[in-house]
Amino acid sequence: MESYADALAAEVADLDDYVLVGDSFGANIALGPAVRRPAGLRALVMSGGFAADSRRLFLDHTPAKTFGSRLTAALAADYTDRLGQVDVPTLIITPSRDRLIGERAAEIMRTGIPGAREVVLDRTGHMFRFSHPATYAAAVETFLVNEVAHAAR
Repeated sequence: MESYADALAAEVADLDDYVLVGDSFGANIALGPAVRRPAGLRALVMSGGFAADSRRLFLDHTPAKTFGSRLTAALAADYTDRLGQVDVPTLIITPSRDRLIGERAAEIMRTGIPGAREVVLDRTGHMFRFSHPATYAAAVETFLVNEVAHAAR
């Protein structure tokens, strides 16, 4: 996971201001640089979870080899003890129909990251950025307008 985080950090190194938005495996990748407190980071948005009703969509969009590699990397990464180092406005978007990850994962993030906010998307599962793109985009946009733009003033 750290090599993914390093690659992401290198991509944004020349930016003065940016927001990291990561979904599912990408949320883990976004968290890596965020705990390092990079100067240009203005906000963090993470989403994910897993619901039984999204199983087919997940399988259709994720090759088995890719899934295995991502699972191995995700299970090896643990940022729990460093969550308090995230010092930017943070939004956690969770699906309401989460059957595998569970509410505890969002709770750990919400309580570990100072000031983190959570939005639960009703009637959604893991792949909500595909199944409910407008709802997902609206949650991110509302957060950016209300939290990030306000903090910049």
